[in-house]
Amino acid sequence: MKRIAWSLPVIAVLGLLLVSCFDDVGDCPSCPPQNSAVLRISVAQNGLVDSVQIRLDGGSQVTVRRKGEHRFESLGAGTHVVETTRWFNDFGIPSSRAETIRIELHRGETRTIAFHNDFPLITWLETVAGDRAAAPRAFHAHPVG
Repeated sequence: MKRIAWSLPVIAVLGLLLVSCFDDVGDCPSCPPQNSAVLRISVAQNGLVDSVQIRLDGGSQVTVRRKGEHRFESLGAGTHVVETTRWFNDFGIPSSRAETIRIELHRGETRTIAFHNDFPLITWLETVAGDRAAAPRAFHAHPVG
């Protein structure tokens, strides 16, 4: 009976040590860093869109002109709100269309919102443990409202 009474505290101490080793679940040496997502905005050289004004998560407004791009780097994982205003020049008459896009980013992921004609095209590049050679995928954006 002495052996059982003595071994219970040892088991309890070992259990606490084991739990303390795994208490920082977010530490992953092969995972991308916390704020490693990138959102790239581009406007095509030829197309209907002359420029796009972008506001990410209520921050400062950025203007991307035809044949240009802007990168929002060091973004955290989660859903980001992208407010866009597309500017067109129809037969010398400037016009605009605004929409809001919610885009989910993961750690180490790069997504691109490309403006060419009257809709944004979103592509993304998923990275696995820093592999930037993954094949990009694309889909049309569904506006929030």
